[in-house]
Amino acid sequence: MVKKLVVFLLFLAACAPEIPIETGPPIEVHFCEREDCAGLLVGKLSSADDAACALYHVTQPAVLAALENAAWITDEDQEGPLMHNKFCVFDGQEVWTGSWNPTQGKKADNVIVIQSSVLASNYLDEFDELPGGYWRVKKPVVSYNNYLIENYFCPDDDCRENVLEELQAAKQGIVFLLSWITDDEIIRQLQREDIIVEGVIDKSQHAAIERLPFANKGNVHHKVFIIDGKTVITGSYNPTKSGDARNDENILIIHDPAIAREFLEEYAYLIS
Repeated sequence: MVKKLVVFLLFLAACAPEIPIETGPPIEVHFCEREDCAGLLVGKLSSADDAACALYHVTQPAVLAALENAAWITDEDQEGPLMHNKFCVFDGQEVWTGSWNPTQGKKADNVIVIQSSVLASNYLDEFDELPGGYWRVKKPVVSYNNYLIENYFCPDDDCRENVLEELQAAKQGIVFLLSWITDDEIIRQLQREDIIVEGVIDKSQHAAIERLPFANKGNVHHKVFIIDGKTVITGSYNPTKSGDARNDENILIIHDPAIAREFLEEYAYLIS
């Protein structure tokens, strides 16, 4: 990751048009076990003039009602591979994404909201290609409030390789908050002894718990890695073969220590 980040920064300094630069409100981070994410989404949908949403599964009545005036798709609307995204774009300017499905269930989940027209354009392109069709993200890196954000869609953009590169570059530690993991190489990165690795896995994942016996067990739907206390990977992607190579998914890699701190606080809450 260090090599990749240096390249990105050199591009940023030498040829700014190669990496879009945006400023805007602080990134919003919400944790849905403790916050009313359904109410937040209803508010966003109700105040937007235009909205496009790709949501794996929706059962919340208030959300269903608020979606009546939006363009939206669920996995039930798509033939073929699983459509596992959980994102919306509001007025072509604001992106809502993360691990949370607007359903009646209650697990530890997260939502990220970013007012970035560059990211919004990426997500609208992805929405337009659903169902079916694959092409690579046009602007995978943006500088937002002076911090780099990477944006990838699976299986188009090699999500697994991008996640692995971040994990392999960890120098101090990795914290993971995971609902599901079966990827052997990613598990090996979580077994490293040269750095501090800790985390929480959903209590139903017995095979992963056997391979990562130090992991805390919880009621978790996150798909999150926090690296060296300064980078967060989040989105809809579970580290599995289907998550990388078959399903429609999305991830954000956010290089911002303030966002990392918020996710570390979530981890502390989950193991308290």
